[in-house]
Amino acid sequence: MKTLWMTGSVLLLAACASAPKPVSSSEAWATYRDEVTRERDRGLLTAVQAEEKIQAKYRELYGPDPTMEGAFAYGRDLYAMAQAGKLPESEADAFANARIDEIFARRAARDEYHAWMEKRFPPEPSD
Repeated sequence: MKTLWMTGSVLLLAACASAPKPVSSSEAWATYRDEVTRERDRGLLTAVQAEEKIQAKYRELYGPDPTMEGAFAYGRDLYAMAQAGKLPESEADAFANARIDEIFARRAARDEYHAWMEKRFPPEPSD
């Protein structure tokens, strides 16, 4: 019985060690965003179509988000201006990506602050 238990334990540990790391939704969205951007760069999609696909994936993963909806609308407007020749596409891309990166940086700082506050001032047991 002891041998069976030890064998089972070893097999369980080996299975856990070789299991792939679960992909977070932020990693999945970033990967998808990079993939769609490469499709756009190869000419398979227009910049506006790419932005719409990226927005749809974001909604699928996270649900409606007013802050990101604004960022995607801003990006679509920039890319539409680039398609019309009023703005270089590289500049539109830089501004659109900077806006999204800014939102994620603010959220990361907010989350870090709240985690720090919760660690420093844990909630009372009655809360």
